[in-house]
Amino acid sequence: MTRTTRDSKCWNALPRSEEGHIGAYHCKVNTLSEIIKEFNPTIAAQTGLNAGHSAVLFLEFSNTILYSFDIGRWGSTAKAHEVLNKFFPKRHFYIKGDSAVTLKDFDTKVDFAFVDGGHTEDACYADIVNFDKIVKVGGIMIIDDLAIPGVGAAVQKFNWANYEELPISKYKHGYINGIKIFKKLKD
Repeated sequence: MTRTTRDSKCWNALPRSEEGHIGAYHCKVNTLSEIIKEFNPTIAAQTGLNAGHSAVLFLEFSNTILYSFDIGRWGSTAKAHEVLNKFFPKRHFYIKGDSAVTLKDFDTKVDFAFVDGGHTEDACYADIVNFDKIVKVGGIMIIDDLAIPGVGAAVQKFNWANYEELPISKYKHGYINGIKIFKKLKD
């Protein structure tokens, strides 16, 4: 029997989320896990730490260093960071604040970016634009929650000319309704 993230001690030690989280969607968790395993990032970043569920996927299914940007609105976020540091010492870094500001000033190049922070058009668009500056050529940017109108509008607004959209349908769990995957082809 294959061990899943939901069986992990870290996953089970995470705090209760004070708003929605990826862990509530089994198919989404499995699809994102497959994508992380395939691309095996060395340096990754995400907007939206929340209660830490997506962070566990990155940290358990790759040897990545993960930077998480989150406004820190919920008490669960700081607790999640503590849990992640306990299980993955020196591999998780939490940058607290509005990602429109903190990510804009971040200059570490990443090979994997996961956009799952603010869900308004302006917040999501800012995350996409700021990640575009730091995603390496050949790197991946995933946008989550496309069904939310603000997120969908931000994806439509951004000029993806330097990216190739990768097919999500190839993943056996096929969570296709809420995720888009883009590979950066050039700066």
